[in-house]
Amino acid sequence: LIVDSKRGALFVQIKQNKKKNKNEIINSQNNELMSLEKSLLDDKKLLYYNGYGGFSEDGNEYLIMVNKNRKTPAVWCNIMANKKFGTVVTESLGGYTWYKNSRENRVTKFTNDSLLDKPSEVILLNENGETWSIGATPKPDNHNYYIRYGFGYSIYNHTSRNIEQELTVFIPVNDSLKINMIKLKNLDLEAKNIKIIYDLDLVLGGTDEHLINYIYKENLNMVLFKNNLNSGYYTYITSNEQIKIEDGKIIINVNIDSLETKDITLILGCEDSEMECIETGNKYLGKEKEELKNVKEYWLNKVKKIEVKTPLESFNLMQNGWVVYQALVSRMYAKSGFYQSG
Repeated sequence: LIVDSKRGALFVQIKQNKKKNKNEIINSQNNELMSLEKSLLDDKKLLYYNGYGGFSEDGNEYLIMVNKNRKTPAVWCNIMANKKFGTVVTESLGGYTWYKNSRENRVTKFTNDSLLDKPSEVILLNENGETWSIGATPKPDNHNYYIRYGFGYSIYNHTSRNIEQELTVFIPVNDSLKINMIKLKNLDLEAKNIKIIYDLDLVLGGTDEHLINYIYKENLNMVLFKNNLNSGYYTYITSNEQIKIEDGKIIINVNIDSLETKDITLILGCEDSEMECIETGNKYLGKEKEELKNVKEYWLNKVKKIEVKTPLESFNLMQNGWVVYQALVSRMYAKSGFYQSG
């Protein structure tokens, strides 16, 4: 520490030093953000880039960039499923989820709209009364949204209001649940209080006709839903953070210190009894990253068992992973896509 009397009073020097440090941090953050955005979608490195997206260099991911004024020509979705549970997600974070049967037991609403991508599972963030969606619908802001589709998982990246946001969505190898891993990094020098709103258009059956009741088990940090017109199973939501119910929506309040990162997990699942909901939901809290690793390894082993090598690179890229994955997940397990359900 150097104190020079020629630079004036001590409190002035401290104030100037703080301002200098703050500017250095802000510049560093801006450079980091530019580097992050370039790494998320570097079109010079993408294979078969078409102006909206392209394949990663190893062919194992498809990367897309959208914003509220830049949309893909049609809905581009990724399907993730095991033999009894699955979900369709879109580049704008639309889609729906089902249990056992994608037609007869839809957990959330299937819209089947050929023009609009209306999400039935919305994750909103709110800070100081301003609300925006973590995906490009229904409340996009003025910043870009980056999407990565992989075998068995989907990742959404977005930065706004000095908050770096990442959402990873996947279905475990065996159990009937959907895991949403939200990572929020506060790039600001001041602490932030963020409200996460998880708003679902629940169906719990084969039609939109329903009579849904819910039970809020505050001591278990879980909400249970049941359709009295289709009472064969329960749907539940749980989290690693304390959840609350406000106006029928799931609410989580998160405090994030300056430059701190917070990991929030939202689990949406179904089981045939309340006890199974509690057991299965708690099984994955704290083990989300471990299960994501299992999912990636499981699907890579599945789709890479047979590999072809031909003079046509595009054929190799599709055949060595994506065709096998889509045939198995969409045709065999899910029996669904964005424009089809069951």
